[in-house]
Amino acid sequence: MSPPATLSLPDDEVPDYTYTKLEGSGIRLITLLSGASGDDIYIDITHVPLLPREATKPPLLSVQQLEASLPSGWSVYETVSGRFSFWPPRDQSSITTWEHPVEGFDKSLYIKSTEERESFEPKYEALSYEWGSPEILETVYVRGPAVTKIRIRQNLAWALRHLRHADIPRVLWADAICINQTDLGERAAQILRMANIYRLAQRVLAWLGPAANNSSHALQTLQYLGKQSVTTLKGWRRGTAPDATEPDLGIMTPLPYSRKTWAAISQVLDRGWFQRLWIVQEVQLAQDAVVVCGKATVSWLVFWQAVAFLLWHERSAVVHNLPTHDIDRILFLGSSYVTRPISATISRLLVNKKCTDPRDAIFGLLGLFPEAFRHKINPRYDGTTLQVYLDTVLTHIYHVQRLELLAQCWLEPETLPGSPTWVANFSYLRPPHPEFFEQFASGYSRSWTSHSWDADLRQHLLSVTGVRCATVAQSRCRFPHMYRNIPTMLSVAKMLEPDEASVLKLYPTGEQFGVAHVKTMKGNALRERKPEYRVPGLQRWRDQWKAALRDDNMYTDADDSSEARIERDVWHALNFLKNKGYFETEEGYIGLTYANAQPGKWLPQALCMGTKLTVG
Repeated sequence: MSPPATLSLPDDEVPDYTYTKLEGSGIRLITLLSGASGDDIYIDITHVPLLPREATKPPLLSVQQLEASLPSGWSVYETVSGRFSFWPPRDQSSITTWEHPVEGFDKSLYIKSTEERESFEPKYEALSYEWGSPEILETVYVRGPAVTKIRIRQNLAWALRHLRHADIPRVLWADAICINQTDLGERAAQILRMANIYRLAQRVLAWLGPAANNSSHALQTLQYLGKQSVTTLKGWRRGTAPDATEPDLGIMTPLPYSRKTWAAISQVLDRGWFQRLWIVQEVQLAQDAVVVCGKATVSWLVFWQAVAFLLWHERSAVVHNLPTHDIDRILFLGSSYVTRPISATISRLLVNKKCTDPRDAIFGLLGLFPEAFRHKINPRYDGTTLQVYLDTVLTHIYHVQRLELLAQCWLEPETLPGSPTWVANFSYLRPPHPEFFEQFASGYSRSWTSHSWDADLRQHLLSVTGVRCATVAQSRCRFPHMYRNIPTMLSVAKMLEPDEASVLKLYPTGEQFGVAHVKTMKGNALRERKPEYRVPGLQRWRDQWKAALRDDNMYTDADDSSEARIERDVWHALNFLKNKGYFETEEGYIGLTYANAQPGKWLPQALCMGTKLTVG
């Protein structure tokens, strides 16, 4: 039975759809019935069980195992797309390959099979979209013994009309319809099931919205650029894609696109979907994801690779006037967070993300947290935002037995009203410092804490056992927040440079003070400390830093290309230095910390084992 093109009854005479309770592992799916572009939207709603199927295929070889099987000079990397990319010796070619260089090597050992996903039941596509304004609603008609209706927001209605086939039905999962939004208990239960819903979908459809501002041309351009290179998961190294049509396209190659094309790309990257919090886990967990804008589509992984490609070009000043904050926001989605520390997931993925309900700052990331931690968080919407954030911090402290989430507490107006100073406002997080998670004074040693409620103070207290590492004696210059203002950053750095007598004096570690200072300017991210990363050695870094300070006048003009002239390592150092304060301790040490560090105070990173400290 096909639905009518239009309904004969007035809308206000059609009864509302009545949800029936989901049982066990059940989810709802909608069958989007076929129709022409101007037809009303008709759906069927069914209940189906969603049970993850046990993997029957053996796991793929690891990178280390594959490396051991390669001929001399070859290397292998896992890419952002989840595939293994084989790199030939540098003197042979710059083009990577998806196939093992040893003829006859078993492909099933390094290429993931899609057989299990294609045979999985139920078959459906999961929709990832921006909810949009609640003020403009449209009607979806639910077919049944009697036609009923559900009111949905306009952006979802647009998506269903664009995704609807003209001649066959399409099975989808969309949260606004498939979850009874008025049932708080069901919402909580389905949030815990989100990871499986998106992981087990045949594909995830990332709906950016209807076509506008030449968006189809923008996606076509991004699809072309995204197929020219591959990016490694570790270190984000760029290589030429095996199927590249322009293998010589480098980061300094001018791109032959008009201002109209760049404007179209900028507007696509600025779409509201990228700012939405829930999309993070939706694309992270997808087995296959597709970006949809109007009728134009492009693979999510190809889209992401194109954005990474543009970032390299933008930093080389070959591309101008792209929204850098939009590029950074999209790039953060390229790394897998499923295996990362919980604090890294929270600190990186909550920045500049929007959600209607501030409690979703936590609930929207549950699918990316380890299962053991995820099941300790109860996504209840009948609790206050403060209670959700407080429970999250305490659960994290007791789960990992460390205190790194305290680093997100800024003691500024963005603090949640009534919140303890040690509970961050997760709906308003600043970007983490680039190398924060490698800068613990105590390493990853265990914390010893206890939580209590002080009835007199009417405040939650966190008692922490710590050791006194050092006391701030002098807090000097603060680097500006905008590290792209290269002249100002270098001007502050020059003010901090030690004089000739101080350079040679002995530092508490036994090295010269000048050596300690230049290490500090790079966060000690040097080859001697991090041999597995593409970072300079101490001597090379000293030469680069001195050259940048000596030639700082070359960055004082208004030419946008000044960024292209700065050394890559100096660029990274300036990014690390942004918004940090330079301090000296009573014990003779120097370092970088948050800009509000004051003389006489202990360093906040020094919380570990030793003397008892209580913070409220």
